Order: sequence, then C-alpha cells, then structure tokens
Amino acid sequence: MGGDAMRREWYARIFGACRRRRAGVRAFFLRGLLSALLLGFLLAPLAVPARAAAAADKPYVDDGRYDYGLSQPNPALKVKVDYEVEIPMRDGTKLRGDVYRPDAPGSFPVIMAEAPYPRYAYFPGLMPGVDDIGGAECTYLQFEQANPEYWIPRGYVYVTVSTRGYGGSEGQASALDYQEYVDFYDAIEWAAGQPWSNGNIGLYGISYYAVSQYWVAGLRPPHLKAIVPWEGLADPYRDIGYRGGIPCWFGVGFAAGMQLEANDLWKAPNYLGMYFEHTLMDDFWEHGVHASKRPPDSTPSVLDLLSEIEVPMLSVGNLNDPDLHLRGNVYAFRAAKSSQKKLLLYGGTHWGSSYQPWANRTVLRFFDHYLKGIDTGIEKEPAVDVQLRTGPDTFTHLYGNTWPLEQTRWTKYYLNVKNKSLSKKDSRKESSAEAKWAKDDHGNSERITFLSEPLKEEVQIAGPVSAHFWVSSSTKDVDLTVELRDFDEKGNETRFPYYISGNPDEPVTRGWLRASLRAQDPERSQPHQPFYLFTKNDWLTPGMPVPVEVEIWPTSMLFKAGHRIGLTIHCGPYTRVGEIMNAVALPFLPEWLIPIPMYQALSPDNGTTRIHTGGEHSSWLDLPVIPADPSPTRQITIGSGGFNPATASGSMGDRFSWTNSDQDYHSVTECSGLGLWESQLIRGLRSHNPETWWMKIPWAGTFSYRDMVSGFEGKIEIPGRVPSSS
Repeated sequence: MGGDAMRREWYARIFGACRRRRAGVRAFFLRGLLSALLLGFLLAPLAVPARAAAAADKPYVDDGRYDYGLSQPNPALKVKVDYEVEIPMRDGTKLRGDVYRPDAPGSFPVIMAEAPYPRYAYFPGLMPGVDDIGGAECTYLQFEQANPEYWIPRGYVYVTVSTRGYGGSEGQASALDYQEYVDFYDAIEWAAGQPWSNGNIGLYGISYYAVSQYWVAGLRPPHLKAIVPWEGLADPYRDIGYRGGIPCWFGVGFAAGMQLEANDLWKAPNYLGMYFEHTLMDDFWEHGVHASKRPPDSTPSVLDLLSEIEVPMLSVGNLNDPDLHLRGNVYAFRAAKSSQKKLLLYGGTHWGSSYQPWANRTVLRFFDHYLKGIDTGIEKEPAVDVQLRTGPDTFTHLYGNTWPLEQTRWTKYYLNVKNKSLSKKDSRKESSAEAKWAKDDHGNSERITFLSEPLKEEVQIAGPVSAHFWVSSSTKDVDLTVELRDFDEKGNETRFPYYISGNPDEPVTRGWLRASLRAQDPERSQPHQPFYLFTKNDWLTPGMPVPVEVEIWPTSMLFKAGHRIGLTIHCGPYTRVGEIMNAVALPFLPEWLIPIPMYQALSPDNGTTRIHTGGEHSSWLDLPVIPADPSPTRQITIGSGGFNPATASGSMGDRFSWTNSDQDYHSVTECSGLGLWESQLIRGLRSHNPETWWMKIPWAGTFSYRDMVSGFEGKIEIPGRVPSSS
C-alpha cells in the first residue's frame, strides 16, 4: 500500500470508529484528531532519520577481563526464534508470544516482557542512540524491548508476550487492567515450566514494558526472581492521565492508541471515552478499565500492588524526563517492600540510553546475580545511584541508601513577586502580581519567573522538589505549571535532551497542579513531597488567595557559581500541539492541525491569576540541597601521552578526577574492580565533556581502565580492606 493510500486508510479507520460510536460532531472531531496524534506518535520512529554515530562511538565488546565472572557472549549460542507461541491462561484464553532462545540443548534463565504494543516493530537505526548496542547484532531488536542478540549468546532466553486482546492474543482488550497482571503472572509461570527454562524468571523492558512489571511483581509469581523496570510510570492517573489533576496530552493519545491497537478496535473498551469520563481518581484508575465489571474492592489497587513487591528490583529513571516516567520509577522504589531494591537515575534520551554498553552491563550484572547466582558484588554497593547533572550532557555521581538521599539538607528559597526574586530570606511585606491565561493559537499563557542572585558558590541538589505559594484567580479554578530552571551568567538557560529528537528542550524539572484539586492524602504524603487525593474539586472563591503546594518531579542538578536558580510559574498548561508534532515528527498530518493547542479543549479558562508572596502569604521553593563533598580530589589527565599519572594512588573515599588535556577525544570503555562504578566511569569519560569529570571511590583495591581509542591503560591503587558494605 502506498503512502497516500495508507494515510487514507488510517483516516478512514479513525473517523469510521467515531461514526460507529455515534459520537457527536465535537466528540467525533476531537477523538479523530487525538487518535491521529497518537497513531503518529507511535509511528514517528519511521519518520525520524537515524543520527550518525560519533566517530568515537565504536562498538563495545566485553573481552572477558572483568571481575565477577559476568556472562560472556558464547558464539556457539545462536538465536533460535519460536514465533506466535500460544501461552495458556487459567481461564483457557491463549496469549501470543515470541520466544528467543539459544539454539542449543539445556535450560536457561528467562527474561520476559509484556505489553499491548506490536511485537514486531524493528527499532535500530530509527532513533537517536539506538545504533550503539554493545557490539551485538540487532536483527531481532524490537520497539522498547531487550535485544535478543545481546542476551541469548550470554545464556539467557527472551520471551515477549502480547496483552490479552492485542497482538493476536485472544480475549477482550485489557491494557492497564487487573486482568492484564493476572495474565502476566500466568505467562511467567508457563515460561518457568518450559524445557528451555531453568525456572528463574526476570523482567526487563522500557516504558510500557517497564510499567507492567510493577504490578505483576506485586502479585508475587513463585518463579519471578528479579525485575528491571527501565523508565516506567507507576501511577496511571498521576503520571500519565492527569498530572497534577490536569489533562495530559500523552494520556489522551495513549488512550486512543490502546483502542486503535486492539485486535478488534470496534469491540475494544472505549479507552478515549473513559479517559474523559474519569477526570478524577477512582476505580477506573486504581483497578483498571474493567473495574466496573467486578465487585468493588475485589482486586488490589495499582498503588497497593507496588507495596507488595518483594523480589530484587533495579528501578531505572531518566532525569531528563520531567513529563512521563521519572516519578513512577522513584515512587515504585520507595513503595516496594523488597530489601534488595536499587534506584538508578541518569540523564539521557528515552530510547537510546538503555541500549548503550554501560546500560547493558548494568542490567547484566543485576540478572547474573539474581538469575544465575553469580556474585557480582551489587549487594555490597549503595542502593541509590544518582547522576548529578552539571550540564546537558555532563555529570558526576551521588550515592546513598535512601531516597531522598540521607545527606540531604532541605533549603528554602523564598519567593518575592515584587522584584521577582528567590532568596533565603523572606520578605515581611506582602506583594502580588497577575498573569493572564491566553487562549491564543499557540496555547501560550503568561508566566512569572523568579530568579536568585548569582550564586557565590555551587549548589547541588538531588531529590523531590516542591513549590509553596499563594494563588488567587478571577475564576473558580486555575491550572498551574511550575518549572525549575538554571540560567548562566549571560542569562542563557540550561536545557536537557530527551525523547525522540534528542534536542535540548527540557528544563531542570517541572510540576503541575489544578488548584481545585490541591487536597493532599495525609497517609501517602511525605515531608517535602505532597501526594494529592484528586477525588473532589474544592473550587476557588474568585479573588480569595489559597495556599498551594505543587509537587515538582524529582531531579538532580549542579547549579554552578555565577548561575541563577529560576522558578517559573505558568498560569496554565505549557504544552502546545505544535511542539508535540514537531517533537515526534508527524509529517502525514494536515498542516492546518499544527497550530491548534490541545489544551483549548482540555483546560479551563483560568482568567486572571494572581500570585501572592511575603508576610502572611509566605511562599517558597523547597530544594533538596546536597552538601559539597569535602573528600580530597586526585587529578588524572587524559591526553596524547596517555593517563597521567598512569598509576594513581589514594585512600578510600577519595575523589578521582579525569580531565582531557588536549582536544583528542578519548573514550574509556573497559575497567575492572570498580563494581557499580565501572559503568559510571565508562559513562563519564564517554560524555563528550571537555570539562573535568570525577567520581568518588569508597573501595580498597587495584582498579584498572583502558582507553578504547588509543589503547592507553591506567590504574588506581587504594590500600586497605574491602568493606562488607558501603
């Protein structure tokens, strides 16, 4: 089918579906538009040109010199694929899946993934970053899934399963429903009993393939041994549906997509209609799309299932993602009951990062430890590893055993709307300023930005953030979007790359709140991190100020000396359809759709909003400040002459700093003895960063590393006894 014919077919199906549901004219148009948007988003990979790999990004191959005896690729273990395998459920329904396994006798640990997405969506070369995949081939690499040609030669089986009602699986479509998690439970137990399985099952995948892991793990399948949710939301209402109680464009598109992707979209649940029907937190969001067909409270809620997770978990969140998954990874880590849980927060693009060598190695260490019984040392390492971002693609690391980090010092920066300032000293005088909600062609609303004075010394933060301020409106409600920002000496903002384009278009972090939904859940709210109920509107009295506490999604940032900390309050949603279309590349949609702001249909008219600060209306930004590390720093340079010194020495707890001494690009890709820090050293020195990069080493021993480009080798020697824990 040609491109034009395909587009006509898409439109016919989309609008035909709306007609068959006898939708009104307005609903017909809106549903068709949003379905087209989502379809374009899901197919955007086909329209995005591949980004050329940097010259230094040569394929990385583990040569077997590492400690811990990690699984090495065995050339004899070729990939054998069993397509369209029938997987029986307890009620007789059969799901469809594909099994990638070694073409050799024996039983192996199994990595599984489950989602309603198409199982066949070839991935490499279509997205920025999905081109450096650890030296493995990519014949079978599919959208947001693990790469079989990395795992099968290392002695693993990979199984991908389609949700009931999708991808050829029988039954009624059940994405994001309790039935889906029960089915995944059955699929796990089925895989454990197959002749190619040794009974040890792990879960791994990106996005939805991460989301489904949490809830099935909460059901505790007997053979499930470990999970690795890589960028996965955990609370459908708060993370994707109605962030801050405000309709989310991605939630709308996702709902439409779940209907369009079903085997029979005419019989599938009306996901889009239910999205608009359930604007507040209720059983639909807590128990799934089929909750109304079951007795009330007959199934656990999604949040309750998180607290039932007992298996080892490596939760991986993306700090450059203040819009979709990050909150879920952090919340799931805190909620899980497991005593063997890890939290890794990094900055990168949504798709490309998980296929990089450091990511492959990180997950391999986790699965080798818990699925193969190889002591990889991960239980001796800190539970939390946070990439402290120092710029769009530069970073150092912070470590701890809790989230927020135990060394956090909560610091208030007070808002003064009169001079638009952020200061550690509050003003005794009240002041206010107004901003209007603009319903223009681009969805722009007025905003107020507060700035600190130029910092006299660097300020590093890592953790949840919140903004406390007073707001009044000329109407009964107002949507608030809050952004934490970083500005250099010249007023240029630091923006971070995320999503498909990889363009730097994200602030440090952001948060949302619909003022009428400001009531908090006293049981789930934490100090410095509100948790909203979202069950009932408490309308504003026009002109009457009320206090609000806006949850700003977790983050990390090093604000450099001379920079300014910024806080921007938008009196309305910030997202524009044009921005969305440009971000996800929707070339097949008519141009006249592009300037239409999504939120003209989804957001109330906020009228005139007034922000109040000072005096009785004391307002502040609550930041998780991490004290500067007083440890001594040992300098190592990398240049045309190699590492200098070639063998560095120090004490446990010292910081070691690497700097490129010339413009030759060096790319350290091999090191040993550092455990968790091996992949961090590799990442840090591959970051295209001309500035200094450092890491703190709390272990005793001899650590070696090698530059892939030049072949130069270096060592660090730290005397002492290796501690039993860090």
